[in-house]
Amino acid sequence: MRDGMPRAWRKRVLREHTAVFSACLDHRIRRTMPTADQYLQRRYITTGLSLGLAVAERVEHWRAPEWFLDTPLARGLLEEATKLAILPNDVFAVEREERRGEVDNMVLVLEAAGRTRDEAIADIQAMVRLAGERFRRLADRLPAHCDDLGCGPADRAAADTYVQAMCHMFRGNYDWMTDGSARYDRHATSLAVSSGYEDAPATTAT
Repeated sequence: MRDGMPRAWRKRVLREHTAVFSACLDHRIRRTMPTADQYLQRRYITTGLSLGLAVAERVEHWRAPEWFLDTPLARGLLEEATKLAILPNDVFAVEREERRGEVDNMVLVLEAAGRTRDEAIADIQAMVRLAGERFRRLADRLPAHCDDLGCGPADRAAADTYVQAMCHMFRGNYDWMTDGSARYDRHATSLAVSSGYEDAPATTAT
C-alpha cells in the first residue's frame, strides 16, 4: 500500500499501526474491566479509524493535509467519529462478545459500574446522539478554521474530503451492522461459538 505514497503518509501509518497493536496487546495482557473513560481512551486507538482513513487516501487518490491532522479540530472530529463507529457496534455486538468472555464493550463496562442492560443501552444511545451533535458542530467550523489559517483551495478541498470520509466510514459501519450482517445475528453468533467457527473465546488459553 505504501508504494507511491509520500514519506509523511508512510510515517503516519507506521506510527498508527504501532499504536493500535501496542494498545491491543496491552489490553489482552491486562484483561481488566476499564472505566467508561478508560474504555473510550483505548478505543480511540484500537478502533483504528485513522488507519481506515489512511487507506481511503490510498485507494481514492487524495491526501489528508498533514497540518490539519495535528489541529485540535481534526482530533476532536476523529474522537466523535470514533464514538459514532464503536458505540453502536457495542450495542449490536454485546451478546456475541459476552459469550466470548470479552470485556471490551461499553455495554459491559457500564453494567460493571452498576447499570442494568437497558440502562446501559439507553446511556449509549444518548452518547451517540451527543457525539453526532458535536461532530456536526465541529464540521461546521471547518470553513472558518481554514480561513483563519489562510488555506488555499487545494488544502480546503482535502480537509473537507477528510471530514466527509469520516462520515462515510461511521455511516457505512452502521449500515453494515443493521443490513443483514451475520456477525450480529444472535443465532449465527451462538452457532459460531458452539461449533468452534468463531475465534477462540478470550477466556481460554488457546
